[in-house]
Amino acid sequence: MASMSEPANSTVSIYISEERSEAADSIAYDSVTSPPPVAFICGAKNSGKTTFSRHLLNVLLQSFLIEDH
Repeated sequence: MASMSEPANSTVSIYISEERSEAADSIAYDSVTSPPPVAFICGAKNSGKTTFSRHLLNVLLQSFLIEDH
């Protein structure tokens, strides 16, 4: 029987505010010459902590991949 849910490989668009995107860039790119960054992310329930954490991780991975090349 066919499932009505979306395929597992579909992508979901998310919105990251300019302020949060700049914060992630600041954490990632300001720490290139210093020790690896440590981030403490806190906030109210459903405020986007997990979304920001995932975005920050992706930015950090990209910054370190660029640094290695």
